[in-house]
Amino acid sequence: MAAPGPVRRFAERVLYGETLADKLAPPEPGDGPAGPPLLVIPSAPGRPAGLRFDDGRPKPPSPRRADLDRADGRGRVLHGFANHELLALELMALMLLRFPDAPEGWRKGLLVTLQDEQKHLKLYVERMRACGVELGEVPVSSFFWDVLAHVDSPLAFTAAMGLGFEQANLDFARHWGPAFRRAGDGATADVIDEVYVDEVRHLRHAVAWYPRLAGQPLSFAHWSAQLAFPMSVARAKGPHVDREGRRRAGLPDGYVRELEVAGASRGRPPRVFQFRAAVEEEVAGRPVSKAARAIQRDLQHLPLLVAHHEDVLVAEPAGVDFLQALRGAGIVPCEVVARPPDERAMGPLEPWGWSPAAAAELDPERDVSSWAAWWGKDRVVPWQQGLLGGQVATSLDALQLPDGPWVVKARHSASGMRRVRGQGALTEKQRGKVESWLEADGAVVVQRWLDRVVDLSVHGRIDDEGVHLDGIVRFETGPGGVFRGAFVGPWAHGLPSEVQRFLHTPRKHAARDALEAAWTELAEAAHGDGYRGPLGVDAMVARQGTELVLVPVVEANPRWTMGRIALLLRKRLSGRARGWWRFLPVRSLASPPAEWVAEQRAAHPLRFDGGRLLSGVVATNDPRMARQLLTVLELVPHLLRTHGQTRPTE
Repeated sequence: MAAPGPVRRFAERVLYGETLADKLAPPEPGDGPAGPPLLVIPSAPGRPAGLRFDDGRPKPPSPRRADLDRADGRGRVLHGFANHELLALELMALMLLRFPDAPEGWRKGLLVTLQDEQKHLKLYVERMRACGVELGEVPVSSFFWDVLAHVDSPLAFTAAMGLGFEQANLDFARHWGPAFRRAGDGATADVIDEVYVDEVRHLRHAVAWYPRLAGQPLSFAHWSAQLAFPMSVARAKGPHVDREGRRRAGLPDGYVRELEVAGASRGRPPRVFQFRAAVEEEVAGRPVSKAARAIQRDLQHLPLLVAHHEDVLVAEPAGVDFLQALRGAGIVPCEVVARPPDERAMGPLEPWGWSPAAAAELDPERDVSSWAAWWGKDRVVPWQQGLLGGQVATSLDALQLPDGPWVVKARHSASGMRRVRGQGALTEKQRGKVESWLEADGAVVVQRWLDRVVDLSVHGRIDDEGVHLDGIVRFETGPGGVFRGAFVGPWAHGLPSEVQRFLHTPRKHAARDALEAAWTELAEAAHGDGYRGPLGVDAMVARQGTELVLVPVVEANPRWTMGRIALLLRKRLSGRARGWWRFLPVRSLASPPAEWVAEQRAAHPLRFDGGRLLSGVVATNDPRMARQLLTVLELVPHLLRTHGQTRPTE
């Protein structure tokens, strides 16, 4: 057997060597056989004492710019950079040994990159020492090794290292270089600038070789599909995406735009969100209606407004322009996937509601029958015996319509559908509808129809530990009870003085306390029945004769609601933001949705307060996908009225 060539000997010394000199020694000149592929992957590279992965010391926290105020803090930050360079060169040595039959050009580029990483390591060690910190003083992470040591091909390594960690290095260099300079350490900033130039070249090598290894042009979709969790697209970018460096490296503009807006977990088990417009129909066992399918298509991305950027939304792909607009408004979108992930650890599941169909898709083992009663409008009738006079009827003969205006609701209904209103006896058409609901659901609910002044909803969550109230939202509905929007700001802000006086009688927070008490009572009952998840309770201020009255319980929704979205969205904005989150019929707009939004944004540009959105107009579903409904966050204080619509477009 021929003796191993200089490249193999070099790679073995870098991978297995246990001194810093081994890691930094240059390759010998000349050519020679690459040898057989390395079949046994070591659990860790050779390391000197102080740099081993399993030394038992707790890992240090992530570096912060505040650490740069002290010399030893700067040294500790640089220690992390040095370990990253050391991991990179060890992994590249491992790839040279594992894939001796890879294309020669790819291997040569990897060898050159490895030597650059040696240079970077040496520079960082020198700057660390100038800050009074020696290599090995700080515990080190093994993350790069854990993620990449077992990749199964040069393509997988190029996708994860070249187009992953090294691409992100552009952003981190642009982030940390100026930070060190501001801290008065220009020498380290110069080193980081030098590293940046090399990283552009390293990324260029990956961009050039990816299509050759993949057998097709580089695209964001193909590249992201090569990443195995916990590697993700989030690992390929830093705090701010360096477009210029990526352009110089040859990355397509479309790829960069998709990368900018792509959300993904960096290792945290993500929550899984899913919007289900037809959840009530699914619970009732009815076919999904055409109207629900239209709403599903238009509003499927609404959970982006409240999900953490490391969460997952199960939906169709959203447009890049829409995602960029959300990001520009300070709402960083999470990852959008076509189907629930099944290859990684998931956090809590957050469907719009737990119907049998939702359980089948997200968690087939989940029993959703134990709290099925809470989907029925009849479940909260015991809390409606006062002003609403709620009653349940299981037949037409048992139906007792109250004096004055009334409403009859199907046992399973939502969004103003499957309900009839009237005064006096049912019409023949209404009788037919009620009979069909009785046949399908076994019961209907009858309530007095009150002259509502303000619609309110109270929101919270129920878990194994108990009930947790989140807050109150003011919202608006159309004449048929269809949701039209929610106020963004303190729920009682801007209401007419008559309503304000009523809400604060006999004391300032009397109405709030009554609403919260009613929600808590219902939530504890739902908790006792086994329900776990969000619970929204609709309420209202109504007019009875000349008097205002508070109705704390109109309906209960054991699911996510638009009011809950509005409440959580409000927490992402400036505390001084005021406006409405509007649901606008597309047919009511003066121009196509995308054009209309552009006009509104031009007229009301975004303004921020401490990094959070203060005012402006933001589309909250994709205008290019909207066919029936466009949802818009309108933070335009000078257009606010004390109560009611803010725009003449509806």
